[in-house]
Amino acid sequence: KYAQLGSQELVIFDPVAAVEPSRSGERFGLQVYRREADGAFVRCHADEGPASSRELGATLVITREGPVARLRLSRDPQGKQLVPTGEEARLQAERELDRLRAELEKLRGR
Repeated sequence: KYAQLGSQELVIFDPVAAVEPSRSGERFGLQVYRREADGAFVRCHADEGPASSRELGATLVITREGPVARLRLSRDPQGKQLVPTGEEARLQAERELDRLRAELEKLRGR
């Protein structure tokens, strides 16, 4: 079915394995498969990351918040410049709006 969709890359994120590493070494938090010229998917990444995604043009990063693991995108190969979630972007925009309102009030007061 992935071939029908034209997928060139397959990412498997296992949040349980990311939080509780497999003793047998068979489960990984993050796996990336890429399609070869013959059409077969070949695994090119299997560990906790970060891992590069050619199709997304970003780095895949597992983040942990207590017992919860999440898959995030990063703009840099080291996985430090995370793309904000919708909630993070909203909060950042609200802070910037508050800052601009304060600056406007300051300028009006002159």
